[in-house]
Amino acid sequence: MRTIYQLFLSWLQAFICALQFLTRFPVPIKVPYESKIIQRSVVFYPIAGWIIGLFLWLLSYFVPSVLPSAPSAVLICIFWMISSGGLHMDGLMDTADGILSYRSKNKMLEIMKDSRVGAMGVIVCVCYLIFKMTLVFSLLESEHQSILFSYIVFIPIWSRLVIVWAAKLYPYARQEKGFGTDVSLIPYVYAVLAMINALVISFIMYNFISVHGSWIEGFILMVLLILISTITMWVISHMLYQKLGGLTGDTYGAINELVELVLLMSLVIYGEKLM
Repeated sequence: MRTIYQLFLSWLQAFICALQFLTRFPVPIKVPYESKIIQRSVVFYPIAGWIIGLFLWLLSYFVPSVLPSAPSAVLICIFWMISSGGLHMDGLMDTADGILSYRSKNKMLEIMKDSRVGAMGVIVCVCYLIFKMTLVFSLLESEHQSILFSYIVFIPIWSRLVIVWAAKLYPYARQEKGFGTDVSLIPYVYAVLAMINALVISFIMYNFISVHGSWIEGFILMVLLILISTITMWVISHMLYQKLGGLTGDTYGAINELVELVLLMSLVIYGEKLM
């Protein structure tokens, strides 16, 4: 019984670790950030994304009822970013500073490690946020706004899952040990369990979503979003691997942000086809 309890406690700590690391929702419980806990926490990355997605979905109903579409889009994007404490945006900016410096691999990694944000990081951040806000605005202005925003809940789920697979499929670029190193050393079974979690959550959520047209059409859209997130992750990860010889914690954040942007853009394109 003691062994079962210890195993349960270890996985519970891993779940809390995932929530505390990937979100800024208050979870006032201390957990040991040991390698074993950090590695097991990746199983729950899609669940952390799901919680963020649920809040985005709720905001899409309440905020536009009191504000016009433009400020609503800004508020939704602000919440989207602060819900993770700007963690992934910081990774995107650091990655942009390094990659767009066009230096040697070691120099890029050195630049990315610097806590200060450079000009390229700021430029990429501003362009990213403007584009993301206009995409959310387009969804809010769509005739099928309620349908399209229902699918926004899937975006944080799959953008967090692809971090797990990027970490597993590509080597870690740095020699020194850190949080990202632990994530990169996860066994395949944890990545598979994370994918199962994402699939189960997506299937459950799909049953609560009003689908435009037939059931098959909505299911195909969900599958397309999954495929798009996977392909986007692979393309970005491979490009970063060629530049840096591996991935880092910063690139994991960049992958998350770019996958979210591509999935959001895919929803906007789908909405335009419906009109």
